Amino acid sequence: MIPADLSGVLLNDAAAMYCAGLLFGFEALMQRRGRAPGQTAGESQADALGRGAKGRGSGAAAGFRVAVASCPEAIAEAARLVERRYAWRGYEATEGASAGRGSPRANEVTLLARSDAATLGTLTLRLDGPLGLAAERGYGEAVSAARARGRRVCELTRLALAERCDWRAVLASLFGLAYATGRTAHGVTDVFIEVNPRHVGFYERALGFVVAAGERFCERVKAPSVLLKLELAELERRLGLEPPAGDGFSRPRFAALPA
Repeated sequence: MIPADLSGVLLNDAAAMYCAGLLFGFEALMQRRGRAPGQTAGESQADALGRGAKGRGSGAAAGFRVAVASCPEAIAEAARLVERRYAWRGYEATEGASAGRGSPRANEVTLLARSDAATLGTLTLRLDGPLGLAAERGYGEAVSAARARGRRVCELTRLALAERCDWRAVLASLFGLAYATGRTAHGVTDVFIEVNPRHVGFYERALGFVVAAGERFCERVKAPSVLLKLELAELERRLGLEPPAGDGFSRPRFAALPA
């Protein structure tokens, strides 16, 4: 199934109920894991994410929707947010800029969170294939080892959140739809992500990522990075989900989320 066909998977009644429960589970994980990505002890969530207010009522956070960016205009919108937020952190975003100058790439699904007034967040899911994963430029041995074990790999990249948003809700929605896309539409088992060393703790606590390879210098963003890996079976355990059934959807166990 190609990324553009994802809406057909997600719009029937059963899938809508599934996605609603899934996003609730992701947001619960974010709520229980405290600090935002990159937030240090004593630093506010506003400082960590570069926004000037907190809470659901701040700025453009009151209501939003997340969808696949399926046209050049939406891809460009996502790229602009990545460039702005990466620049705020002192990173380069040349890859995001090149991705924003045309139609969606065949091996990528870019997700965009929007309110009526603003772009709130974006995240890109890059699927495995002839082009491989961007993480292989610095961590080829770790990705190859997963493939050699028969795992179906993908990576998350170009994550950016707007200055003023409810970061937990936006991040949970982006990760939830990325999970649904990779797991149900493409049978992904293992997810890689390159993060700044300061962000490792958040991904470990919130989602169960583990370090797949130690700190190296990422030429794409001109900053240090650590490669993390998540086996989706572990994420499903945290979310209280059964493994995917024959129709591709994970079933809730209705168990309490782990503390």
